[in-house]
Amino acid sequence: MAGIPIGGEEEVMFRVRLPIVTIALIALNVAIYIVSSYSNAFLSISESWVRSGGFIPILVISDSSQLYRFLTSMFLHGNIIHIFFNMYFLYIFGRAVENVLGSWRYLALYMLSGFSASVFHTVFSALQGVASIESLSIPAIGASGAISGVLGAYLILFPGTSLTACWWFFWFPVCYTLRAALYLVFWFVLQIIYGYTTAFTANPGIAFFAHAGGFIAGIAFLPILVSSSRLYALKMRTGFLNYMRYILVPYRAAGLGVYAKLILGIMIASLIAGSLYAASSVPQEVVPTYRVDMIIHYTPLYPPVVLKTDKIEGHFIPVISGNRPRSQYYSDINILFNRLYALGLIVNSSLAGKALHDTEISKRVNIEGVWVPVVLHIDKAVYSDNGWLEYMRGTMKTHAVKLLRGGVAELEAEIVRIYTFQLMFYTTNLELIKSLALVSIALAIMAVYTIHRKSGELALIT
Repeated sequence: MAGIPIGGEEEVMFRVRLPIVTIALIALNVAIYIVSSYSNAFLSISESWVRSGGFIPILVISDSSQLYRFLTSMFLHGNIIHIFFNMYFLYIFGRAVENVLGSWRYLALYMLSGFSASVFHTVFSALQGVASIESLSIPAIGASGAISGVLGAYLILFPGTSLTACWWFFWFPVCYTLRAALYLVFWFVLQIIYGYTTAFTANPGIAFFAHAGGFIAGIAFLPILVSSSRLYALKMRTGFLNYMRYILVPYRAAGLGVYAKLILGIMIASLIAGSLYAASSVPQEVVPTYRVDMIIHYTPLYPPVVLKTDKIEGHFIPVISGNRPRSQYYSDINILFNRLYALGLIVNSSLAGKALHDTEISKRVNIEGVWVPVVLHIDKAVYSDNGWLEYMRGTMKTHAVKLLRGGVAELEAEIVRIYTFQLMFYTTNLELIKSLALVSIALAIMAVYTIHRKSGELALIT
């Protein structure tokens, strides 16, 4: 990262109104974070909120009723650090962009960038072909994609702004001033580099391509949303300052410089290539998945009192034939699913075409090299003719396995997890990802056009 920005000169030059939408978005995000993190002492979001409102690509492309996740995921944040820096960047860059676009146009840019970020995230989660199904099942949350769109718009509007940024060298702050174009182009390049270097990781932890996609969308939609009359009025206000710049420093053409355009063009071309590759990697076959609805009780062994209860609904779990599903994403759904798989209850040819009722199973199963006790009561289970579990309702009592540093696994013996659950078998067709890849390519082309043909016309400070 190039440092933490603390403001630019555009604020002094012409910010004449209160950034109502920026402040309202910050207030709304903070309020939702307080509600969603209350059960975790405001330090991190509850898993139930992540599962019910997070953007889960495989769920959204499988069920049109889940499209609301495009919106809800933009207002959920993982922890207090996540929301702090997101809201800080929104405030620093959003005020100036809102002043140029006006409140409603600015809100439209913010929302469109957030939606586009989810599209890019879905497309690039499919880079691994069949192996990408696990990545498509991981929830993504945060306003980063929408805020990245604001950064993209800021780059085009204020490429020459003198931006002050600070970083810490040990415990001492080091501050410096640089052009906004340099800071934001460098940030964009980092998102793509990190994105590709972590693309084949099951769960990179950060949706880098969502950031890049939101950034591109902010650039692409800016010429459509900006008011030419408002832009002209603001240029009249900044005209004298830019005139003085031309006198005091060598002449600089309006808009982005040649090198900035070249770097942005190369990076966006790499995203177009990645979109084409992801589209060609989409599995042709229908993918078997499971929908899980569960209530979780966390209970210590002594005394046996419920510490916390969560409810999780509507998640699809990938089934990988011949292999026990494994994920770096630590969640109760993975715990439940892996225990059932280890018990031989997900695929079992001896149960083909049969049903189970009021069945009790008590065993120890091997998870990550650790023997884990499992007590399972099956109310009802139904199997297909080829031995796949089609439906199960029951209760499971088990323990989690914690992965420590160095890959060492350890049983979480002090907490008993009790799952009351229901599994339903579905099939998912991933062909829609190809259409989303076309959308991402179209946005990328629009962004290239804005950068090379419109940046001079749109720039206020060069």
